[in-house]
Amino acid sequence: MRVFRSGIELLDSECLPQIDCLITDIDMPGMDGFELLRLVNVDRPGLPTILITGYPDRLNQLSSAAAAHLRSFTKPFQGELLLAAVEDLLRLSRT
Repeated sequence: MRVFRSGIELLDSECLPQIDCLITDIDMPGMDGFELLRLVNVDRPGLPTILITGYPDRLNQLSSAAAAHLRSFTKPFQGELLLAAVEDLLRLSRT
């Protein structure tokens, strides 16, 4: 597991090719999760991703085309459900 303080820090790193599942908040300073997802998809289209937000209405901005490799959570959420979503996304990405 790698932790980055911002989307910019992730994109500036050499780690993107090594990531199996991206977990990011939607509302971050500097670059929101939607912009990060858009930029990540340039190099890693279909990367399993989990978006987290404290504002459920923000999830309306997601396109249905992204649904196959994307899960979303609204804060607060149960950690067990997050882990199950990671497992599900990783399993789907291997098929």
